[in-house]
Amino acid sequence: MPDPASREELLRHLEQISGRSIRTRADLEAYLKEVKAQAAQPSRTARRWAIVKHATLGVGLLIAVLQYYLIDIYVQVASLQGVQFFNPVAPPVRKSALELLRLLC
Repeated sequence: MPDPASREELLRHLEQISGRSIRTRADLEAYLKEVKAQAAQPSRTARRWAIVKHATLGVGLLIAVLQYYLIDIYVQVASLQGVQFFNPVAPPVRKSALELLRLLC
């Protein structure tokens, strides 16, 4: 249908689309409220899709945090300097205090 030239044609076209008769301003306001309420309430598939999207984003965020944490640990471990141990050839001399006193006297 081409663009309506008058308000009456627009109302007739709206009546055809909606399937109800719109004779007063109150009828038109009631119809517009119904359309607005239907548009504000998401459909069942839209809600499910939103749940799937949020779950996917949550899992992706969790993977990103774990990956960052693990990579940070691996980099820190790789950048550690080697620890050098010194093993003396002869065992250390251990003497008791009584033996030291005997040597001194």
